[in-house]
Amino acid sequence: MRKIVLFVLVTGLICIILGCTQSTTADNPPPNKVRLVEKSPNSAPVERGIDAEHPTDIFPVPDENGIFLEWYGSDETDLIAYDIYRRAENLNGNFTRVGQVFQRFGEIDTSFLDMTAGVDTIYYYYVVARDEDNQESDSSDIEQYKLLPKPESLNAPIGNSLFAGAFDWKFSDDFIAQYFIFRLEKIDANNDYQPHFLALLDTEGRTQADQVWTQTELGITSLTPGNYRWRIDVRRFDERLNREGAESEWGEFRVE
Repeated sequence: MRKIVLFVLVTGLICIILGCTQSTTADNPPPNKVRLVEKSPNSAPVERGIDAEHPTDIFPVPDENGIFLEWYGSDETDLIAYDIYRRAENLNGNFTRVGQVFQRFGEIDTSFLDMTAGVDTIYYYYVVARDEDNQESDSSDIEQYKLLPKPESLNAPIGNSLFAGAFDWKFSDDFIAQYFIFRLEKIDANNDYQPHFLALLDTEGRTQADQVWTQTELGITSLTPGNYRWRIDVRRFDERLNREGAESEWGEFRVE
């Protein structure tokens, strides 16, 4: 009996000296690796994945776009946040955290808009999930994007005015795009905008910053009555290099 008691005491003393603790790793493993949403082509009616984005909820209107990141949600119930890390092309060293997306009770948020990114610089990103025990997942795959100067203004039609048959806008004086996408959406019965028309176009023969395109030049055959909105997306010609771009804000008009 004395030997058993002595063994227990010695074992306990060794654990105290060596800092033995009960492992919780098996009971609470780290979060699963974050999986980023695949980048859709620039010409996709509904864009997914990393992209340039003009924010609609920031006033005053920012001079440039932000870089939008998107990842798939997790069914893990103990996540408290996703951490977004970034490194710029012209900087050496490690990635630094540029944002956190907290997972509030009953809500799932799986996107982030980086409004601190500048133009003409390649940025690299990855996302990490973090749980209530502050354990981190493995980092996601790395994505990259470069913002181009966005079209500066949409002059007409704008403000839900009556459509007059032409669309005009201004490219940045620092960057007159050779290729762009014209996007047109129409509001539906549920008051939601849905893709209506999309054209991949070039500015050959139109090298000026101020652009004016008629409905016919854009390739729109007809517009039925309703409320519409339109946007210009600056792009590169090669879809394989679709990690560069910019988009204008939306212009609105109606057809009677």
